[in-house]
Amino acid sequence: MTLTSQDLNVLGAMLECIFYGAYVVLFILSLALQRRNNRGFGRPLTLAHILLFGLCTLCFCLDISTDYLIDVVPDVKNLDTSNKLDMSSIVVFAVIDYLAQMTLLYRCWIVWGRRWAIVAIPGFLALVTLGGGFAIAALDNSPLWKTDVEGTYRIYRPIGITTNAISLVVNALTTLIIVTKIFVTSREVRPVLGSNSDRSFRIATAILIESGLLTFAFQLVYVVLFSIQHSAVHIISGLISQIYGITPTLLNIRVVMGSTYDKTTEKMLSLRFAHSGGAATRTTGPSMSAAGIQSRDINVEFDGVPNNELERAADDAA
Repeated sequence: MTLTSQDLNVLGAMLECIFYGAYVVLFILSLALQRRNNRGFGRPLTLAHILLFGLCTLCFCLDISTDYLIDVVPDVKNLDTSNKLDMSSIVVFAVIDYLAQMTLLYRCWIVWGRRWAIVAIPGFLALVTLGGGFAIAALDNSPLWKTDVEGTYRIYRPIGITTNAISLVVNALTTLIIVTKIFVTSREVRPVLGSNSDRSFRIATAILIESGLLTFAFQLVYVVLFSIQHSAVHIISGLISQIYGITPTLLNIRVVMGSTYDKTTEKMLSLRFAHSGGAATRTTGPSMSAAGIQSRDINVEFDGVPNNELERAADDAA
């Protein structure tokens, strides 16, 4: 049985509804944890997190409305409205893409000691992607489609492929930068914490969630399907915007819970040195230096907030 374009659109809409429902649950959970831990809602990561949810909700509504007009109540009279909704969806998606990338780049900037050189190139490419998204939206509603369909498509498709490819490169660079940092920190603390299955699981979880690997995987599939003009692109196109929101939300939950890899490593090091008789506040002193661990790689702040939980955990252990 061969699925028609309409069938694929309906299937994509159903999956987008499921993913959006999961996103809503995660978003509410993150806000509840934020409030319980008295983290406040004025920090950069939290503001981006809330804005991203609003944009993903708007994109979801635009997608579902467009699918309804095209597939459920197809009518020539609705064509102009559906085109405008589709153009609006492309603009909102471009902003979601940019904001999600900047959220992960902010994470890169923090874990690499606030080094601008680390995020300069991916940040510039993210701006290029944003501009490409606006160009696609402008072409999508261009009157040229009525006079020269083939000529307009020859312009439209390369811009679409290039924009999506650059966005994929940004996510690949961001993932690589964060994964590199996780492995660097892991190797430096190994002489102190040793190697065990629990620590390997924490590293794997950090790579999957904190590096944006989930976003990269979905986007890679989307770019390939879009480039080869496969009909299955209709299934995944609606999911991408929700994935862009879900990944930073999972990251925000880990940050609020103090479960990010850098924070977990800090706590374990503090507890280890506290149990061994060292002062809790000397986790970056001679003992760690002897193990080859640099203080700038371990004492990480996230979202501009010092890790006070580290000191409390060490005091309790002592």
